Amino acid sequence: MRGDTGEQSFTLVLVVDADSQTRETLRQAITRSGCQVAVAPDGAEGLSAFERLGPDMVVVGAGIPMVDGFTLCGRLRELPGGDRLPVLMVTPPGDQQAIERALEAGVTDVITMPINVNLVRNRAQYLLGAAHIDRVIERAKTEWEATFDAVSDVIVLTDPEGQIIRCNRATVEGLQTSFRQVIGRPIREAIFGDLEPDGEGAWVRTGEMELPCLGGYCDVSRYPIRLQDSLYGVVYIIQDITERKQMEAKLVASQRLADLGRLAAGVAHEINSPLQVITGVSRSLMDRLEQGTLATERLERNLDVIHRSGWRCADIVRALRTYAHASAAQIEPNDLNEMVEDTLLLIENQLKSWSNIAVETDLTPDLPPLRCDRNQITQVLINLLTNARDAVPAGGKITIGTAYDAESARLVLAVSDTGVGIAESIQANLFDPFFTTKPAGEGTGLGLSIVAGIVRAHAGEIDVNSVVGKGTTLTAYLPDRVPEVGSSPSASGGRFDASPYSEHPAGT
Repeated sequence: MRGDTGEQSFTLVLVVDADSQTRETLRQAITRSGCQVAVAPDGAEGLSAFERLGPDMVVVGAGIPMVDGFTLCGRLRELPGGDRLPVLMVTPPGDQQAIERALEAGVTDVITMPINVNLVRNRAQYLLGAAHIDRVIERAKTEWEATFDAVSDVIVLTDPEGQIIRCNRATVEGLQTSFRQVIGRPIREAIFGDLEPDGEGAWVRTGEMELPCLGGYCDVSRYPIRLQDSLYGVVYIIQDITERKQMEAKLVASQRLADLGRLAAGVAHEINSPLQVITGVSRSLMDRLEQGTLATERLERNLDVIHRSGWRCADIVRALRTYAHASAAQIEPNDLNEMVEDTLLLIENQLKSWSNIAVETDLTPDLPPLRCDRNQITQVLINLLTNARDAVPAGGKITIGTAYDAESARLVLAVSDTGVGIAESIQANLFDPFFTTKPAGEGTGLGLSIVAGIVRAHAGEIDVNSVVGKGTTLTAYLPDRVPEVGSSPSASGGRFDASPYSEHPAGT
């Protein structure tokens, strides 16, 4: 029975039997179970009462008039709500044929005459409890399936061999196909293309990747399902991160433009000094030449000054042009130490403005070339230096170090400072976008997030080691992928000497 709100207010059992004494005995036994009871004397009345009352359970005698118990059970199963209804039938004693007919008709359970009150009560409690559990499971299943199909991410369940056995609606919509076309296909064909199986036979491919069949850049997670220590299947959750990647690219570009603006201001000041030397010394030489007082010794000395100042300008312009190059990312062999020196050359004017901060280098010589995007690694170093500068507001020392870990085949780039340090409680959030410890308006929280993104894009890792009050070291580990021994960026880059004060031979 249901109340006005549609919620079950009590448990109702319908008893259908022709014998009034049997009906009363059954009513009393079931009432002791805490249920309410409605009765009907025959099959026709029983059908009418079921449609009118919607009971939670039916107890029926086998030999009722009008419509016998076997036929009544069959008809109940055809009515709305009757397919899962628990039906308990009372049959004559020793009538095995009646019991078999009852089970064939869809009766849930059978008891025989004479009626045992305790048995009836226990059977009623058991059947009602089981029916309640079935309803809870069915409701949970319905809710789960509705949620499963409502999730916008692609969710695919495969068996241990990689065959798709279930997927949500987002999967078929993303693939622009139907469930029938997806279920039963190998996931490597339906979504990933050719893959190699792991030791358990599951098809493994996780992380961020292009999935043309789903129309964008996706992040794939894989979760094995185990039952009794054996692999039952694998769940793949595929999230479309195209918009996120585009936003990240825009943030990186925005940050680079901001850095480039600051660099340009510094470079303009930096390049002005050697230009003044060039123009001043050349004017002096021209005046002396007109006056006929130009001595060979003075000419040689002043030409050497002009020569070194010119190469100084060329170094600065070349380093800035390398960093600001707007072409698509290029993975090429690069000298890590050279990139460090170039970066220091670019921000030399800024370094001079960092009062009471000493910047030192500890570069391991003869490093193998690093296959990387030069612009992005330069961006990493600039952001790390800026972060280190902000950590030593009262002055201190910043050290840039490089090394090579032969065991893991990785190059190491570390930036250390003697600043305020970072509390251990926030170190885990250090590389999160927009996370910053600076006061409002003094930082976007993007610098280290961009650093981490670039390092990960190069299949590397970044680590933080900090002690409050003593300083911080941020270390990037970059894989040495297929080192090309003997190769040099100078072969294609027209590389000048990295030293800002080097002397270049005439004619080079």
